[in-house]
Amino acid sequence: MKHIKNIIFDLGAVLIDIDLSKTACAFDILFKNNYTKIKQALDAEQFFQKQETNEVTENIFYKKIIQYSNSTITQEQVQDAWNALLGEIPDTRLKMLEALRPNYNLYLLSNTNSIHLNHIRAYLKKEKNISDFDAYFKKAYYSHLIGLRKPGTEIYEFVLRDAQLNPSETFFIDDNAKNIQGANAVGIQTLLHDPKNEIDQVLREKGFVF
Repeated sequence: MKHIKNIIFDLGAVLIDIDLSKTACAFDILFKNNYTKIKQALDAEQFFQKQETNEVTENIFYKKIIQYSNSTITQEQVQDAWNALLGEIPDTRLKMLEALRPNYNLYLLSNTNSIHLNHIRAYLKKEKNISDFDAYFKKAYYSHLIGLRKPGTEIYEFVLRDAQLNPSETFFIDDNAKNIQGANAVGIQTLLHDPKNEIDQVLREKGFVF
């Protein structure tokens, strides 16, 4: 696309496959079919959102989840259930990033938490022999490390300021409509991505140069 110098990628459902139902199913087994009620209680206190800004740390997360269980479960079981939603990063997407880098400044902006990020890094090391995923980007921004999360405009303003980006020259890709609205509010050009479509093909059709 003309005038675009910077591309900011979301991580989940854009670069890495995710399936929320897998974690819901795993937790339902751990909680003996009582996960829906427990999740409602956790959502009421914005538990998972607070994890994404590190207000809920790993220790607090595990302790709280285990407390809600009616049976004896381990931290490892909670970790496995929580990470169940995370899928693969196909080689085609990694090659896409490599092909885009000579022509654009690439950034990553993800609402995530330390448990998921550690899992993704371990997966990439084991399955792809990639020891530094962040190296694909000029900079990677993770919500739990900067204490801000999408769709608040503060996180987009932080990225623009920190990376010294012109919003009119910046393109943001996310699968969540509210996140897209937050980026639009600060002048960033956007794409609401449908995970049913492969992102490399979508960008080619949009006229990005690989």
